[in-house]
Amino acid sequence: MFLVTLVLEPQPEGGYTVKCPYLPELITEGDTRDEAIANSYDALAAVIELYAEAEQGCGSGSPEPQGQPRRAEKLKEQ
Repeated sequence: MFLVTLVLEPQPEGGYTVKCPYLPELITEGDTRDEAIANSYDALAAVIELYAEAEQGCGSGSPEPQGQPRRAEKLKEQ
């Protein structure tokens, strides 16, 4: 098991943005704190997949950008 630091930022229009200081690609949001945290699990899975596709370890820097930046999307159950 790994621990990941998450930063929840309340937004003026409501809801929360979630970021991780060690994984800059991890950005998600939610209408409530619980929803934002739940969405961070999917975002983390997407970031790990992104690193795996780039064949580099997590936290060792950003992979080469290809095309438009992608937002973390929910991964299908395997």
